[in-house]
Amino acid sequence: MKVTIVMVLYNCELKKSKTFQTFLKHKKRVDDLNLKYDFIIYDNTMEKQNISQEYQGDSFSYVHDPRNLGIGAAYNYAWEKSRKNGNEWLLLLDQDTTLKEEYLSQIFRKDKQHFNPDIVAIVPQILSNGILVSPLPSNKISRKKATEKMLDEGVPSYPLTAINSGAMIKVNFLTKIGGFNKEFPLDYLDHWLFHKIQSLGYNTYVISSVLEHELSVTNYDNVSLERYKSILNSELLFYSKYKKEMYKEFKKHLIPRFIKQLLLFRNKRIAFYTFFVLLSVIFSCNQRIADR
Repeated sequence: MKVTIVMVLYNCELKKSKTFQTFLKHKKRVDDLNLKYDFIIYDNTMEKQNISQEYQGDSFSYVHDPRNLGIGAAYNYAWEKSRKNGNEWLLLLDQDTTLKEEYLSQIFRKDKQHFNPDIVAIVPQILSNGILVSPLPSNKISRKKATEKMLDEGVPSYPLTAINSGAMIKVNFLTKIGGFNKEFPLDYLDHWLFHKIQSLGYNTYVISSVLEHELSVTNYDNVSLERYKSILNSELLFYSKYKKEMYKEFKKHLIPRFIKQLLLFRNKRIAFYTFFVLLSVIFSCNQRIADR
């Protein structure tokens, strides 16, 4: 099996990346699998880093892109490299996921059913602060903790979505869909990808391995207004254009979200932006009715 691994950095020194350091820690185990891989370090930081020659050779390469076009540009770069090199799979990583030997062994193994042709994505189970954040059912806007339990290994019977980091995607599937959607440079790219997988009749295999991941957006007190705007704008685009059957539910969900943010969040500007988007979707709906 031939795999391209892409790890995206932003304002993080390579030596401080949990993902990279834990990969190196378990590199021998990966090498024992006789896996052929290309590891791309894609750095969106403004200043170029001085990377050791040890990590710029046959297996490793460093790409500096000060434009900071998001993870989508990095993933598409890695996808194009995968096609050129004839690699079968693309493994997506961010900078702050703690990788485990068990995960690397499971994600790269050859003898399991998740390499059937209809399976085009393989994902681990991700915990953030002890809560399962990936994968989750994709047929609900609001996800309560009571539904967030560990999954059995295999292909779930219901539609799911998963976060990008730790997911491995089949390269020929990405080629079929034209790569990663440039409308989602950062947020909701994962939602779009797994929606695309399901809508085209393909499957995602969930492995039993569990990873810890620092998901900053689980605490909106740590999220800037600009970051929240990016998240909500991408969410609106996703439900209004791609998952239209849930757009009505999305609009309804904005009301309790606004109230919760207004009452509980320190940064009230986040609540006001939610209210602004709520008014905009209500107005656009009323306008369409008036235009009939």
